Amino acid sequence: IYEHRFIMAKELKRPLLKTEEVHHYNGIKTDNRIANLLLLNSHNHKMIISTLQKRIIKLENGLLKYRQRIFGG
Repeated sequence: IYEHRFIMAKELKRPLLKTEEVHHYNGIKTDNRIANLLLLNSHNHKMIISTLQKRIIKLENGLLKYRQRIFGG
């Protein structure tokens, strides 16, 4: 059992279902403080990850355009 799943199960006082995922708010997988953990069903977790990945790509593209404008190239 992964530590973050153990901590969430202990907090909820029940075992987690196989369909439940524990998400780390700050993305740091070793930060297993309960304040950094969010319980989601598998579908919602996949949606959050997909949304975050799209946002990262958009930000990276914006940064690249900014650098090109400032530094040329």
